[in-house]
Amino acid sequence: LMPAAWVATEFFRGYLFGLAEPFTTTGVKAHYDIDGKADIGVGFVNGWDNIIDDNGAKMLAFRLGTTPSDKFLAGISGYVDLGGKDGHADNGLMSFDLTGCLTATDNFMLWFQGNYGKQKAAPGGGDDPSWFGFGVQPVVTMDDFAFGGRIEYFADKEGARTGIGGPDASFLNISLTPGYTFGG
Repeated sequence: LMPAAWVATEFFRGYLFGLAEPFTTTGVKAHYDIDGKADIGVGFVNGWDNIIDDNGAKMLAFRLGTTPSDKFLAGISGYVDLGGKDGHADNGLMSFDLTGCLTATDNFMLWFQGNYGKQKAAPGGGDDPSWFGFGVQPVVTMDDFAFGGRIEYFADKEGARTGIGGPDASFLNISLTPGYTFGG
């Protein structure tokens, strides 16, 4: 749905990127495309933002996606800690994302993301804290130009991901993203 040469600059990163999901993973993952209508992926990584496995266990990384039409796509993906050293930061960590896009017209797309995660005895987060967040990103295109916005909500009541817990530990992000397609 999004052209391969699409370039965008985001002035502010959302909370879901980096707090609810890792910045980096190191490992192996295989994907299989099913006639352009679905895809499945599974792999193993060294943990959440770990280049080297430092707890004696891997994390399962997975994705299951569907593209039932040229107007809609959706997928669920995530990471699940497979066990390791007790007290390690990745112990019991899991994060699940639902992402997708609805193409309403040739010039308007609505991207969406929802995330839920939890972590067993997270640093600063007590026993089995959890978090959730969601965002919507409308994108309008005109010839080679695009303009998008993102509205995102992130709640981390126990402070597992932000280090800031409490009943009011929720965050709202609004960002604007201009873009240009070269060679469109």
